[in-house]
Amino acid sequence: MIRTQALTKTFTVASRPLEVLKGVSLSIDAGAIHGIIGRSGAGKSTLVRCLNLLERPTSGQVWVGDEELTALDPAGLRAARHRIGMIFQHFNLWSSRTVADNIALPLELSGWARPERRRRVAELLDLVGLADKANAYPSALSGGQKQRVGIARALATRPSVLLCDEATSALDPETTQAILELLRTINRTFKLTMVLITHEMAVVRTLADRVSVLDQGSVIEEGRTFEVFTRPRTALTRSFVNEGLEHDLPPDLRARLRPAGSEGNTGPEVWHITFTGPAANTPVMSELVQRFGLSLNILHGRIETIQDKPFGQLVVEADGPPAARAAALAALSHKNLSTEVLGHVIAPAHAAA
Repeated sequence: MIRTQALTKTFTVASRPLEVLKGVSLSIDAGAIHGIIGRSGAGKSTLVRCLNLLERPTSGQVWVGDEELTALDPAGLRAARHRIGMIFQHFNLWSSRTVADNIALPLELSGWARPERRRRVAELLDLVGLADKANAYPSALSGGQKQRVGIARALATRPSVLLCDEATSALDPETTQAILELLRTINRTFKLTMVLITHEMAVVRTLADRVSVLDQGSVIEEGRTFEVFTRPRTALTRSFVNEGLEHDLPPDLRARLRPAGSEGNTGPEVWHITFTGPAANTPVMSELVQRFGLSLNILHGRIETIQDKPFGQLVVEADGPPAARAAALAALSHKNLSTEVLGHVIAPAHAAA
């Protein structure tokens, strides 16, 4: 449904060129939810605006369906955009128009007759759960309600593609979950192709079928969401997967943690173990204790679901003879579990004294 080929975008900043996108090539299937994740400044928002040519690429091509948008004249591009809806981070609602009139705006611009507009707006208000807010103004709405209006407006002309630019970044966690469930329902009901631009791993994990990781204007990793986040190949992707792990370690332990491989480290090791598929439900820790005689102290753990598959993460402090620890790590690898040695724990200062 969406394809880009060698997409580049260069801005001029202080009379100097700034290359924001560097040869981005994507292929997104019809009906799929495709996440594009990256840190601030990675080029995510520029990329999504290039998909509907709100920003014209410096070079490269963009196709939606069988139509090359980059080859269209202005009139052809305006017509093509009727098939592409867009949701914005900060809602972009007209404060002087009611909820119903905000939703009706793209229908007016597309030349829909008034009775057809009214029927379509009523359908959309029901869809997003705002039937009782038709005559309210944006100032009277919560953030989640404003985003629901934005979603309804984006769907007004029955697009085949929905672009979501940080659609939940301005919302609290509970409201975010409600909006993500609404987007999932819309995708399943209308078989709508969605592109999610976000810096939030939880958004991609919850919704996306596939994900592309963007860094400094280039796609550095791409694949099915479960595979990308359970077997990350790049340091940036690993940092997304591990978000919160370091923060969740006890402060005293973080202060005493020294990197793996540091000279003179003889204390217990801290392991980060990831469990996927059936291994997420097996008693691995008790087996390590019984087989290798290790002392294992669980510091942090969580089990999440990505694409309806379990994905567990565990941080443990492993104490025991170096040979036993090495054998235990080898056994974990044999079970296809990914284990990273985060470092060694040095003794507390009062203990050393």
